[in-house]
Amino acid sequence: MALTTVHSGKQARLFIAQESTFGTAVSDATAWATGNQDGVICLQPTGDLSPADLGGVVRNSEIRAHGQRVKKHTDVFVSQDGSFTTMPFEVLPTRHDIDWLLMGVMQDIESEASSGTFSKVFSLDRDTTQPDFGAISSAYDEGLLMTVTLDDPIASENDQLTSAIISELTLSSDPGNYGGRLVASGNFYSGFALSHDNNLAPASTIIPDTDYYNHSLLTTKSIASAATVVNSWSITVNNNAQRIGSSATGDAQSYAIGIPEYSVTGEMSIKYDSTTKDVVNDFLAGTDRLLSFGYGSGTDDGALLIKCNAVYTGHVKEFGGDSGMFLSIPFEAVDDVTNDALQVTIANGQDRAWTS
Repeated sequence: MALTTVHSGKQARLFIAQESTFGTAVSDATAWATGNQDGVICLQPTGDLSPADLGGVVRNSEIRAHGQRVKKHTDVFVSQDGSFTTMPFEVLPTRHDIDWLLMGVMQDIESEASSGTFSKVFSLDRDTTQPDFGAISSAYDEGLLMTVTLDDPIASENDQLTSAIISELTLSSDPGNYGGRLVASGNFYSGFALSHDNNLAPASTIIPDTDYYNHSLLTTKSIASAATVVNSWSITVNNNAQRIGSSATGDAQSYAIGIPEYSVTGEMSIKYDSTTKDVVNDFLAGTDRLLSFGYGSGTDDGALLIKCNAVYTGHVKEFGGDSGMFLSIPFEAVDDVTNDALQVTIANGQDRAWTS
């Protein structure tokens, strides 16, 4: 008899939950049963979800001298011991989850207010190292480990990553994409064996937030404090995550990030005028300038302010635009002792307890 059930990819959902111990996934059914903006987050994908990438699974295939010219099944070795797993994502971040994404890749929080809108400041600067992932707890440490669950429409077939961090994160804003909403894309990274038949099903009542960041509501868009007209912008943070060591079960003992560096790059499209022509001069002179993109003021609920101290890596003049000439300027972030390479401030009314 033919199978009659047909599933839609739109039935899949993506969740993240904060872990309290390295190597221990959030498996308490109660924790996944109720929408909890401070503990379990349902992300809003831009389209279809991407499954876990198993390219990091150990695989060795080599024909042996065993009396035949065709490989035997024993000539192929496959193991998750010593492997790593990644999961690509592209989501529409909101004020109640963007701090998770930032902490997941930067793994460094400079400060967190103890009341009000719990304003949080993340930074990459001359003092940045990395957290001690083995010492992270729910009570305090300046790092974040996540259980990532891709809820499959078939029961007990969920993909789950244990103690994941984010190895790369791109924030991009373009009025022509997704209604002008800010987009976050990147990769979850785990040094633990993938659980691809997990039966933990997050409750249907846990739904994505809708407090998006709209490009048309950018309140700050400046270069060295000079206001500019911005058509689009993007920033990518790459921490070059790698697993370290192997436990008795073949899983990672820790992660190394920022080796040899934390890379922050980006690109902006700005109107070419008497103000921005100086940007080209700065590029040619190798001068660094502070770029600022922000929604709202520093501590208001929902505020997001990104400051990137940048040196430019090239530019392109767009002569054929319907709205006039624009400059496309790629850049990379640098620390100049006065300004951090990257500083992001977010306020959302959620006490994450990521600092003491």
